[in-house]
Amino acid sequence: MKTEDNYLEINRQSWNAKTAAHLESDFYDVEGFLNGNSSLKPIELAMLGDIRGKSILHLQCHFGQDSISLAKMGAKVTAVDLSDQSIASAKALAKESAVQVNFICCDVYHLPNHLNEQFDIVFTSYGVISWLPDLDKWASIISRFLKPTGKLVFVEFHPVVWMFDDNFEKIAYNYFNSGAILETETGTYASKNAAITQDYVTWNHGLGEVMNALIKNNMEINSLDEFDYSPYNCLQHLLEVEPGKYRIAHLENKIPMVYAVMATKKIAIT
Repeated sequence: MKTEDNYLEINRQSWNAKTAAHLESDFYDVEGFLNGNSSLKPIELAMLGDIRGKSILHLQCHFGQDSISLAKMGAKVTAVDLSDQSIASAKALAKESAVQVNFICCDVYHLPNHLNEQFDIVFTSYGVISWLPDLDKWASIISRFLKPTGKLVFVEFHPVVWMFDDNFEKIAYNYFNSGAILETETGTYASKNAAITQDYVTWNHGLGEVMNALIKNNMEINSLDEFDYSPYNCLQHLLEVEPGKYRIAHLENKIPMVYAVMATKKIAIT
């Protein structure tokens, strides 16, 4: 069996190892979060709008800060993640926050085995699709769990970013999905000095692959926006050019760093 055939268990173990370090990190600032800070960023907040009374399915939620933030805004939230350690931590954080969120521990592709309802909004953001080998299956899950005319709100790091080596000095990876990428990391994006080393398996996905997967699965693209900054200080050599906006210092504003997609599920014509 190829290593990537076991990607689910490899990545589950990777995220389980990261969770404890992330809970203690300044990056996630759990103390500030428990004191009332929202983890959501302006890009997705502008897309979400008023979500009071809306049902939201949050895919790949990690330990639940965004899920809880959505619930605090008045939404009814169900959130999903592969990592059992992340989901256990998410449940504890929601309880401490006195917020109700339905957390489910499973792989995105297997969600139909655990859930049977449809939602007003599917939300997923930042560093999510690189963990998935098949975007057609991903888009089919989104379409399945959306109500007719329901919305996808999707924000992700731009595929151009993933072409570079860690120091952003040279092109090291294919823009297109050319197969599994197997790597080993010491520390994490949120806690670079964390005393953990883990293997992981990822895939790069170009914009065309993303858009066509959604279109193929009965989704109408309403908007596609690109941003020349990251709202997170999670890569090497980032410089804060405005509060909450980070760019790669030597590349300035010359490359896209994040993109955002809004899409609507079409009403089936019979």
